[in-house]
Amino acid sequence: MSKNYGFNLLKTMFLSMALVQPNVSAAPVPADAQLQHQLQKKLQLIDYILIDIEKKSAELFANEPMFADSYQYCKNEVNLARKALAKGDNKAAKDHLDQAFINMTYARSFIQKTAPTAAVSLQEYKKLQQSVTEFSHSLRQTLADKTDSWGLQQQLQVKQIVSRADTLFAEQKMHAAKRQLEDAYRMLVMTLTRLKDKQTTVISLDFETPQDECDYEFKRLASFQMLVKMRKNNSKLSVKKLAKIDSHVAMADTKAKRASALADKRQYVEAIKLLEQANEQLKRALRMTGLNIL
Repeated sequence: MSKNYGFNLLKTMFLSMALVQPNVSAAPVPADAQLQHQLQKKLQLIDYILIDIEKKSAELFANEPMFADSYQYCKNEVNLARKALAKGDNKAAKDHLDQAFINMTYARSFIQKTAPTAAVSLQEYKKLQQSVTEFSHSLRQTLADKTDSWGLQQQLQVKQIVSRADTLFAEQKMHAAKRQLEDAYRMLVMTLTRLKDKQTTVISLDFETPQDECDYEFKRLASFQMLVKMRKNNSKLSVKKLAKIDSHVAMADTKAKRASALADKRQYVEAIKLLEQANEQLKRALRMTGLNIL
């Protein structure tokens, strides 16, 4: 065996060993490729979250323009990022994804703030529904005492709105149903306030008996109590002002209870005096809500 042959064989063995050895020091991935991979992952994450938002927030798209705009802006930025990645422009892709992420975060926080749990939403809806029912009953009573064509028209519109709310509620469109009930509530408040104002202006104060006058004062009391409730629910009042209003209402309630006891004993003259005092307290409360009644 020649020396050259032995050397060549040894060289071949070393080369073979080198080929089968694991690559413990692989060449580093270029920074641009790493960044592009990270951006692709971020893009996939945002895509997934946007799909989730779209599934859960159909009503918000229809009823909250700011939410819809933020969501659409986010989608536009994602599309621009996708195009930038396809062109290999990592910097532009990163900028677009950062903007998309900011708006996506806003959209998600908006959902958390404006979409309470189903139990809370149902509770709020039922509470509003009860108020609408109570005021609808008051409107029927008011129109029964004195027919008013405008009031009847308003009553019909309220019924139609409530019917739409019931339909939406049955379809589990809570947000839209609540909006309809809020419209009905506002219309009832406006209608009752106007009718009560007209009623106060035109009513005759000639009574045949003290009992008739006492009955009239009780009706005024009920009207004022209802108006105070409506004004409190429909006005942005400070805590301090609400406390004063509640104080007037409490004094009125005390006098009204005493008047009721006297009326039961047919002591109408004394009852009337207390009812007039109670109504004055309620008028003070109404003035604090911004409604002046003479």
